[in-house]
Amino acid sequence: MQVHRITHRGLQDPWDTGNGCGLGLAIVKEIVERHAGHVSLTQAQPQGLCVRIELPLAASRPTTPRWPA
Repeated sequence: MQVHRITHRGLQDPWDTGNGCGLGLAIVKEIVERHAGHVSLTQAQPQGLCVRIELPLAASRPTTPRWPA
């Protein structure tokens, strides 16, 4: 499945009867990529979509404060 196509802003499922504006996956993709992550989509059978989000582990934070108290 083409991630760039399904995450295009405004693209909606023709079978969806909801009142959404089709921004959900576009927003998810943007947030995940800004955090150096990756989104992959897999078609689920007989119908549906599996969305996988991969994010890198956070770097270790220093245990000492950056500025003196």
